[in-house]
Order: sequence, then structure tokens, then C-alpha cells
Amino acid sequence: MTLATMTSNDNLDAASASVDAGESTPRQSIAQRTLGRFLRAMRDRSAPPVQGVSPRSVRRTPGLRREEVALAARISLTWYTWLEQGRPVGVSPQTLTAITRALGLSDVETEYARSLAATAAGTGREPWPRSRSVSDEVRLLVDALEPKGAYVVNAWTDIVYANATAQSVLAPLDAQPGTSDNLLRRLFLDPEWRTRIVEWPRVAAGTVARYRRASAVLTGVPEWEQFIDTLCAESDAFGTLWYRQRVAAEEAERQELVGPDGTLRTLTRVVLFPTGDHGELRVVMYVPI
Repeated sequence: MTLATMTSNDNLDAASASVDAGESTPRQSIAQRTLGRFLRAMRDRSAPPVQGVSPRSVRRTPGLRREEVALAARISLTWYTWLEQGRPVGVSPQTLTAITRALGLSDVETEYARSLAATAAGTGREPWPRSRSVSDEVRLLVDALEPKGAYVVNAWTDIVYANATAQSVLAPLDAQPGTSDNLLRRLFLDPEWRTRIVEWPRVAAGTVARYRRASAVLTGVPEWEQFIDTLCAESDAFGTLWYRQRVAAEEAERQELVGPDGTLRTLTRVVLFPTGDHGELRVVMYVPI
């Protein structure tokens, strides 16, 4: 019996794996295609053969073959191919879990895939609005963190508030509206930041990977899709990192920054969530080491 001819009894969850998802909204369709691209990228990563699949001595490309993933996840090759192609097929949580295990995804990568699948199915959480202001409570929190530099960003990484130290160490965050007041755009479009951030390539890669995970809920939102497309067109470096599909959790990170006065500062970047969860607004704080 071949993978393409597996019966429903042979599949882990044949009912959800083979049924067409039906009429989709534009946002659901985009999420479906995004999920397919992500799974393809994860499969293409260099990795040992999955458990239960015999290794091949010669491989023309790194990573896993679709056949190996389908076999390990106990789903049909045809259906898995459709999933990677972004076709409107339904996928249950059990089936998706089997696929992520076959691909050897980390917890944060699995969480990202689940978020995309939920949006594709129309069961995901509502996207955040593009907040341009903060509450008095958050403003007081950021000011109280002085003399540590801190600022607040929204889901688009617009810098919506910053304390005096952040403005001093990072340079004015509103000098160039549309660039300096947006963390991602400034990181990739402001030449000065490239010279002032020591190990800029590492910092940039980590920032994009964390942002991909944090912004999963915005997939398919027209304004956000335009934001990403525009930045990809304006910055080859961002486009390369974005299409690499790397996903990372939000963790404390050591960074070295050269201040406007030429002073080298070694800092720990820490992110706080004022609402107590991974909500839309987050406070980014720099703690001197």
C-alpha cells in the first residue's frame, strides 16, 4: 500500500484531514497559504529522518521529504501536499500535532503553526487594533522605570511611548515619522542604527523571529500584510529574514549599543506585558549590565 492510497482507517485523523474546509474568507485563505509556506520551510530545514523512517544514504536536498512527513504523521501524501500548497483543507488539532512532531518543531514553532491553523479555520482570536496610545497606568510604569530606558510598542512595532532615557540612548524615536517611530522599520531602514547596534545581524535576525511569532494573530489583516510587504520591498535584509520563516520566543537578550555620545553600553533587553499575557502592547526595557 502506498502513502497516496492510505485508507481512512490508516490515517491518524482522516475525517479532518480529507474534508475540504469549504468557503473561506480572504483572511482565512491567506492564513492557509501562510501555514503551508511555514510547514514547507520547516520540512526543508536540515534534519535527521523522522522516527520510524529509514534514512537515505544520498539526498539531493537537505531536510525531509513530503513522503517521510506524511508517513510519520500517518496521513496521506496527497493531503499533506495540499496542506503545504495552501489549499483549503481542514486540519484538526490532533493531525496538526502529529505533523509538527514529524517535523521536529519546537514548542514555540508548534504554537505558531496552531495559531495559523486556527485563523485558517475561522476559529482564531480576533486581530489586535493598531493602537497609537497607551493608558495612564502604562505611561506611569514606563516613566517609573527610569533611569532604565523603556518604550512601548504595539503589534506593528510602532513606538507609541518612550521615557527620557530611551530617547537619549536610542536617539529621538519620532525624528522621522514612519521610520524612527517604528522599531522594525528603524532597525532595517535607518543606517545609523546599523552602526550603533553591535552584532546587528544577530539582533536583526532575533527581532524578526520574535516578531513573526508575536504577530501570528495579524496574519491576513490587510493593513498588516501591506506593512510586511512594504518592508520586504524596502529592505532586502528584512525580506531575507522574513522568508526564512524562523520563529522564536520572547526572551531576555544581551545587546551592546553605542549611544549618540559614542559611549558603548552593554544592556539586557527585557520585554514586559502590561496586560499579563502576550497582548498587543508590550514594554521593552534595557537594563544596564
